[in-house]
Amino acid sequence: MQAIKKKLKYIPLIVITLFVIFLLLPFITTIKIYNPFAGVYFKVHGTYAVAVDYSKKNVIIPNRCMFRPVTETGNVGILAGKGHLVVESVHIPNTVQKIGVASFWGFDLLKEVTGGENVTIIEDGAFLGDDMLRDIPYFGDLETIGSDAFANCSLQYLELPSSVIEIGDEAFRFNSIKELKADLTNVKLGYSVFRANPFEKEMGEFAIYPDGSLQAYYGNKEIIIIPDGVTSISGAFDDCGEGCDDVQIYIPSTVEIITDFSFWFYNHGTVYIPDSVKTIGHGHYDDGTQPTFSNASIVTTKGSYAEEFAKEYNIDYTIVDEIVPPAEGQ
Repeated sequence: MQAIKKKLKYIPLIVITLFVIFLLLPFITTIKIYNPFAGVYFKVHGTYAVAVDYSKKNVIIPNRCMFRPVTETGNVGILAGKGHLVVESVHIPNTVQKIGVASFWGFDLLKEVTGGENVTIIEDGAFLGDDMLRDIPYFGDLETIGSDAFANCSLQYLELPSSVIEIGDEAFRFNSIKELKADLTNVKLGYSVFRANPFEKEMGEFAIYPDGSLQAYYGNKEIIIIPDGVTSISGAFDDCGEGCDDVQIYIPSTVEIITDFSFWFYNHGTVYIPDSVKTIGHGHYDDGTQPTFSNASIVTTKGSYAEEFAKEYNIDYTIVDEIVPPAEGQ
């Protein structure tokens, strides 16, 4: 009996030791853990935890896991977990500072996101393709929004804080945003950021933003003369359909940059590019092609960067002494 009592007195010490080892284990290797009460799966690291998947319809992400703050959301692989099949609402705790890449990509039933008061970064594809998502919170500390972050959702109203400094390519394309409340004066915009949203279509023939980027064209002219003052063509003629059949586009000498996917024509288009253009999007294709021009011809002056680009990528081009747009109405 005495021997048993001696052994029993070590049990609390053993339990405490195992508990401490369990708590310290994430400093050695990332561990996965499930909170059945919240319906949230986590990846736990040394000093923080990441919410990566969900098993409930209405999710409130806890602000801590294993005594560590939940500072990020992530994923277990695009469309690989359970969440995209069941989640209808998500509340993000104020401990979260980053909504990671593809965190809620393809959550087809997600209708509402709340919380997120301290989120500063929303990364690429975070809510991509959530076509039932109509409401997101006002992220008061938000600084960066990644490419395709809210693309192909159903947002109808968008308010952004003055802390936002960058919005990535096509971040809000193909939503239903009727009202945008944001000061974009000092914001770096990617290409086609708000493509095909109702508020943008109401901007007129040319959707020109405060940074000088021409983000979209909503006219139907055969000869298009882009206004002076535009400094970049940012995906403006991507997926240009029947309205761009054999169109001629004249770029002003104020333009310095042409981004990826700026001139994609179903049929054919001719783009007049001045020597002021010093940067043209090369994309990231490994097969030697470029994503900026499709079914397009270039007209430019000798020695220009546009000529160099056309030669490098085997784009049909013509050299002229001077680019002179026709008078309006001709």
